[in-house]
Amino acid sequence: KVPPWSYGATLDKSKLPLVLARIVERIAGLESYPLGPLRDVTINYRTSSVCRLDPHIDPLGDGPNCFVLTLLSGTVLTFSPVSALRKNTKRATDPSIFGMRSFTDEDVDCLSRRRSLCHFAGDARYHWTHAIRPGLLLELQDESGQKRMRICDWWGTPEHLLERRDERISIVLSFADPPITG
Repeated sequence: KVPPWSYGATLDKSKLPLVLARIVERIAGLESYPLGPLRDVTINYRTSSVCRLDPHIDPLGDGPNCFVLTLLSGTVLTFSPVSALRKNTKRATDPSIFGMRSFTDEDVDCLSRRRSLCHFAGDARYHWTHAIRPGLLLELQDESGQKRMRICDWWGTPEHLLERRDERISIVLSFADPPITG
């Protein structure tokens, strides 16, 4: 379903809700990122700690600069080189394997805590996929001392854990190249 603000070359920033428009303004104002027109604003909402996202490359028409704003619950974005995924498709498609060993031996994990912004461009945008592993179901002790089952992400190795919260929102924003001047 296409949102009211549309998508791609027809995206109309004036139709964004105010809070999204402010986020776009803040990102576009960052001096370190030469950005062109906004091409995509996608809101993902996940519940029950379920956040799995299979390895993929976002549509090329979205533009070369992708940002992911993580809200409510942190996560681990795993970047995998396409060439490595193709070398071992069994491992890259079997959750019982990649859940504990990741998709490839060349993966790079990006720890995205709540309220953090992740930017990817260049090779990370076009030659690497990004994904979220299914997480590990573990028994954890809460502040009151009670044990409960929780889903956790891991980064680097399964010993480095990040507990998922029940709800997660990610806002994906993509920008085209800046216009050529001169």
